[in-house]
Amino acid sequence: MNKIIIILIILFSCNYVFLENIYGENSSIQKQAANSNAASAEYLKLRLDYSKSPEYNPYNIEVHDIMEECYKLMDEGKSKEAIEKAKTGITKDKYNIQLLIVLASAYRKIGDFENADKYRKLWVGLVNSILTSGDGKSAESAFTVISVDEEYAVLEVLQLMRVSQRYVVIGGANFDILEVKKEKTDDKFDLYFNINIPFNWLSKSVSSK
Repeated sequence: MNKIIIILIILFSCNYVFLENIYGENSSIQKQAANSNAASAEYLKLRLDYSKSPEYNPYNIEVHDIMEECYKLMDEGKSKEAIEKAKTGITKDKYNIQLLIVLASAYRKIGDFENADKYRKLWVGLVNSILTSGDGKSAESAFTVISVDEEYAVLEVLQLMRVSQRYVVIGGANFDILEVKKEKTDDKFDLYFNINIPFNWLSKSVSSK
């Protein structure tokens, strides 16, 4: 168990850049979320079903390497190359929000608005499904996530910066608590993320090996 907790602390301390603002994918997600409960439920089911599938691996280091390469390509203005790299990543983690944003952004930059809108709709729906799973204010109303990347997607959408984080067990459930603050103020507060899904996957993976 100690080994699992150490692994979680390391992995949940990695802050991957969410590309909404950087690449122009400004979506007004919070406003959309209020009127999209039915759609959010559909996307929530997609994520939860995926977490039960054999292809699910929330700690795939190869995917994170691909993400870093995508960011570099986008920064260099190589949109077509970023698309191909992101598609490779999606085959390994098909609901990875960061990679879907890369695809939406890169397709928009090359003028392929049909694909840009398709991927935009998907990643916005996935983010909405996280935001409507709770309010993050307590363990009882924690956001339900299936990977660490989703935690930082929430922070970026809510325009929050991480100050610190800690792993806790409350009532037999596993939580990642992020102390955050608004980007232009010093007001700090905690956001709760229910990490039972990735934690249990990791526990089974370590046990089986």
